[in-house]
Amino acid sequence: MQEKKDLKVIKAESENDREYMRQNAQKLKTELKKSSADDVINSEIYKYLSEKQARQLRRWVNQFIKANAEKSEDDSDAIVYPFMNAKLRRKIAEISAKVQLQKIKEMSKKIKERKEVINKNENIKNI
Repeated sequence: MQEKKDLKVIKAESENDREYMRQNAQKLKTELKKSSADDVINSEIYKYLSEKQARQLRRWVNQFIKANAEKSEDDSDAIVYPFMNAKLRRKIAEISAKVQLQKIKEMSKKIKERKEVINKNENIKNI
């Protein structure tokens, strides 16, 4: 495992969260052991990243997978986060905002389309 100083352990805050994490710790470990960065990262994200940032993100995700797959049983109610470069953190936050904005635009477009269909149906009934 990486040096302790490079890892941040975040424990569950409530008793319900702790119990949930303890119950599912083995499932998480099993899933992480057979996963890779490409399984975890949404491929759409790569179009917003430079080649260097994409490598950094893959490296960070692989470190995350390794740290959580190898953690001890007494940390079953915690998630381990490796250190992430500040520039990469900012870029990921920026990308998350862009992706969220795109989803909101898509949802508003669908709502407008549904509203138009409803209005057309009401107009037909009124005739």
